Amino acid sequence: MDWKISNFQQILPRPDPRRGLVNLGGSVLKSLFGVATVADAHKLHESLNVLQASYLDVAHSLSEQLTYIKKLDFSMDLNADDITNFSSIVKDVVMQSQERF
Repeated sequence: MDWKISNFQQILPRPDPRRGLVNLGGSVLKSLFGVATVADAHKLHESLNVLQASYLDVAHSLSEQLTYIKKLDFSMDLNADDITNFSSIVKDVVMQSQERF
């Protein structure tokens, strides 16, 4: 996922502060033809920065969930062993009680 974000950043056009007069023309072109302006590029870069910041939070959350699932799997194995042991004990008790009667 990290390489996808870096590849996407390389594709994005870099904002150029020297394009002051072109911004006015860009606004006209945007309204006529839907062309992206420098402000749109800035918004796109800001959105990508927010996504990168949240990427670490998501990765950490997934790691915590994986740890939780591993612990849950271990607990389920222990419980399955305990249930098997308990059912064999109940079976032995039932067999012994049938022999008495």
